Amino acid sequence: MHIDLLPEYQGRGCGRELLEAFAGAPADAGAPAVHLGMVTVNVRARGFYDRLGFHVIGVPNPGPITYLGRATARDGR
Repeated sequence: MHIDLLPEYQGRGCGRELLEAFAGAPADAGAPAVHLGMVTVNVRARGFYDRLGFHVIGVPNPGPITYLGRATARDGR
């Protein structure tokens, strides 16, 4: 899945809805967690993912990508 919202849709909850749907399907299937990769320099996206409960997953030599993970539970735990 790739999330890239047009500026007029940013900050309106659209990204949050997409992420919750994305995490919801694996949760329903019994997966305990999900992970994603994001371009490290995209600090605005990083703030978004932090607010949704994602945390850094250490990956050797990740290059320009930061890997983040989160539990699939709706509360992020």
